[in-house]
Amino acid sequence: MKDLTTFTLSVIQELEDEGRFGTAHVYRSMLRAFQRYWESQHPKTEIRMRKGFDAATIQKFERHLLERMLKLNTMSTYLRMLRAVYNRALLAGLTGYVPGLFKHVYTGIGKTIKRAIPLQEIRQIKEADLTLNPTLEY
Repeated sequence: MKDLTTFTLSVIQELEDEGRFGTAHVYRSMLRAFQRYWESQHPKTEIRMRKGFDAATIQKFERHLLERMLKLNTMSTYLRMLRAVYNRALLAGLTGYVPGLFKHVYTGIGKTIKRAIPLQEIRQIKEADLTLNPTLEY
């Protein structure tokens, strides 16, 4: 099992067996994104663990995600999931250690815009007299 796809799918299966379906979903999304990137660069070529994990490839993958206009946090999530897969592959002896592999890509978590309506507006809705409009009252 030396290719990234097979290894990642086995990790996804483990996560699902543990009932961690949300995490498995994120891994699956990352894998699809990485496969799209890899196909665009290396058509009909398997993603070998030893060749797929080098700093240049990781940086090109980040650029690919940027070009697809993904949000920064989505991009970061995919890169963190890829790093987690790399770390698991490293522990399994399927790839070698690459110092600073994810050093030059963004793996942070940015602050997002609050989208909830203010509490005062919720109170106004709750206290509104809608007796003349039963549909809205319901």
